[in-house]
Amino acid sequence: ASRAALQAAHDSLERRVQERTAELRAAQAELVHAGQLAVLGQMSAGMVHELNQPLAALRTLSDNAVLLLERGRAEEAGANLGRIAQLVQRLGRLTAQLKVFAHKRTEPPEPVPLDQAVREALALHAQRVRDMGVAVAVALHPPTLAVLAEETRLVQVLGNLLGNALDAMAEGAPHAPDRPRRIAVEAAAPPPGAPCRIVVANSGPPIPPEVAARLFEPFFTTKPAGRGLGLGLMISAHIVQAFGGALRPARGEELPPGMGAAFLVDLPAAE
Repeated sequence: ASRAALQAAHDSLERRVQERTAELRAAQAELVHAGQLAVLGQMSAGMVHELNQPLAALRTLSDNAVLLLERGRAEEAGANLGRIAQLVQRLGRLTAQLKVFAHKRTEPPEPVPLDQAVREALALHAQRVRDMGVAVAVALHPPTLAVLAEETRLVQVLGNLLGNALDAMAEGAPHAPDRPRRIAVEAAAPPPGAPCRIVVANSGPPIPPEVAARLFEPFFTTKPAGRGLGLGLMISAHIVQAFGGALRPARGEELPPGMGAAFLVDLPAAE
């Protein structure tokens, strides 16, 4: 009777643990989705510019194509139409990024080419990078390096780290001529069985120890009111952990030369 009672108690506890685990995973998925929507709002101003520029070009090119056709200059009109097709393709990529970014994704980790993820994350901040005059260097060895993740969420993590790097350089002390604004994204093939480390570094000011200790607390932010929710790094850390990895700020000698701050993203390497 005692064994039966103990077994019943064990089974009941096991069921409760499974139920609570399922609830926690569902809550984490909702939090990640909320973070995606918040990032979409923060990106809206840059996206408006990215959309308006090609739309204005489309109007000009289409008007010119009509005039060229009326004058019998079909070859030049054809060139305009080819340019219009390229701009439409560019707009399609932008809207596709927004669409997949806003949707909840629950696929298991799969091989994701780092080069592609980094390019998409940089595209989210392209206008701001240009406006601030930031030099971006990407070094992936080999170029075909891949990690086990989910592409949209990995882009969200990298995009958040890049956005924070831009914020740090914009809000920090003015940069001297010999210390230009720079961002570096680096990764190399790890030894067998080791995780792949992605380094996202910037030439802004270093992270104070008292700030570093609270970076992953929900709603903690050093940005002015209205500029940040204090959820980006926390959500990014949860996403990376869900992939079996870890996210943390670089310490001491882990910083690339000439950089003030960096974050390290360790993820399982793909074959």
